[in-house]
Amino acid sequence: MLIHTESFTVRGNETGPDLKLSLPALASYIQEAAWTHSIPLGVSIYDLQKKEMTWVLSRLSIEMDRRLSHHESLKIVTWPAGVNRHYVFRDYLFEDESGKRIGKAKTVWAIIDLKSRKPIQPPSFVTEMPIQKEIPLLPVNTEWIPKADHYPYRKRFTAGWHDIDINRHVNNLSYTRWAIESTPLEVLKTRDIRGFDIIFKAESNYGDQIESLTQNEDGSWGSALHQLKCENTGKELVLARSVWR
Repeated sequence: MLIHTESFTVRGNETGPDLKLSLPALASYIQEAAWTHSIPLGVSIYDLQKKEMTWVLSRLSIEMDRRLSHHESLKIVTWPAGVNRHYVFRDYLFEDESGKRIGKAKTVWAIIDLKSRKPIQPPSFVTEMPIQKEIPLLPVNTEWIPKADHYPYRKRFTAGWHDIDINRHVNNLSYTRWAIESTPLEVLKTRDIRGFDIIFKAESNYGDQIESLTQNEDGSWGSALHQLKCENTGKELVLARSVWR
């Protein structure tokens, strides 16, 4: 029970113009696999909400050797990978239909109090959750994503009803999509995203005006820095880095 396997078939509406699995769709698979596995472990969002708490994603790091195409199947193997005073870690491995490993991901989760909307220490029923020891832990990325001195590429979005999740704030999938959207069109059309690391820093809500900013980090679009800001509150919502080939 400590290791969960779930398969997904890439649907047409989960691909881009290149018919390859989009980054937001992959992030959705990752979140869905975690949600499914949390239920038999007794630590699902439903269990937490009964106690006036909820899960929030703090960081998501993805590495892909290749992106799958329409109708291909992706198998996600996931497991709880550790707990400390502030966060809960979950690891993922990705395999294609042949069983070949094609990528990995790591998520860092926090728990917030639903009334105060502030982080709290994981409760005992979470910290006492057994951790699998069969698969070696994936490395924890502790490097902070830097801010660019200047972001020449910008777009604006308005948080709509379908950007709001069960926690009644903008969901992390919309943040992921918005962060990438300010990348220049020529890069989106000609390069292939293979890595993405995103830190979620603050909440935003229905109707908020979101500004997405991007900077070419290395001069050749091998990597880029991204930032999301809420114009209504002035809060920095997201820092992210993308890797392109």
